[in-house]
Amino acid sequence: MPRAASDLARIRGRGRTFVRLLYESGAEDIAALAEWDPGELHERLRSVNREKRLSNVVPSLKDVAEYVEMGNDLPKAFEV
Repeated sequence: MPRAASDLARIRGRGRTFVRLLYESGAEDIAALAEWDPGELHERLRSVNREKRLSNVVPSLKDVAEYVEMGNDLPKAFEV
C-alpha cells in the first residue's frame, strides 16, 4: 500500500484492512475521503471487496458516513 494511504490511518478505529479497502476504493487520503458521498462510497467498498476480497466484513453505511464525517473534520494536510 502506498505511503499516502497512511493518511487514512488517522480515521479513528480503523485497522490496516479497512484502510486498504478505503484506499483501493478511491478514498486515497483524508481529503479524498471527505469528498465522497457516503452511499456511493459504501457501494464502492462493497464492489471492490467483492472483487479483491480484502476483508471478511464491509463497513456499514452508518460507519462509512462516520468516516466521511471524520474526514471532513480532520486537517487535510498530512506530512509523511
